[in-house]
Amino acid sequence: MTPGGVRRTAGLLRVDLVPLWLTGIDTNRVKDDIKPKLERFQEEAAKVLWEAFQEGRLTADQSFEELLESDSPAVQAYKTFQALTRLARGQVLLEARVDEHERRLEDVEARLSDPDRFISREQASRISQAVRAVGLILTKSSGSSEYGRVYGELYRRYEISAYRELPASRYEDAMKWLNDWRQSLVDDVEF
Repeated sequence: MTPGGVRRTAGLLRVDLVPLWLTGIDTNRVKDDIKPKLERFQEEAAKVLWEAFQEGRLTADQSFEELLESDSPAVQAYKTFQALTRLARGQVLLEARVDEHERRLEDVEARLSDPDRFISREQASRISQAVRAVGLILTKSSGSSEYGRVYGELYRRYEISAYRELPASRYEDAMKWLNDWRQSLVDDVEF
């Protein structure tokens, strides 16, 4: 009942009938992001129904399920064939998934193993030493630790969150920048 006292009826659909109901939905009346999925479902459902019809599972003749209850050689062969078909289908789907995962893994490995992606360990060590050299000079003049400031400037300048993430293509520029900064600090010190 509604708040106004009007009795409403609700339509129910058995869960086993949902796939059949989906085949009758007009795809032009659904959201664009759902449309391709529904169209594919309807095409696949049509194939399944056609196969069932061709195999005689959708006829008024004696129930095919009843025929499968016998233990004749033909029934045994049919059951074996069906099991092999399901197994082969599962294998095809599994191989497709494995192929997709292998492709994605190769993409990730290619990106990670790209020598131009990040600086090498040796280059990272040189960057760290250059940062410490600048930081030491700044610390001596200010009286407080300035290493964090130098790293912070490096991170902001090259838009990175760790010096090991410095693109290899920007290594020379970063070293020049740090050396120029250190040199400017040394030149400013009067003896």
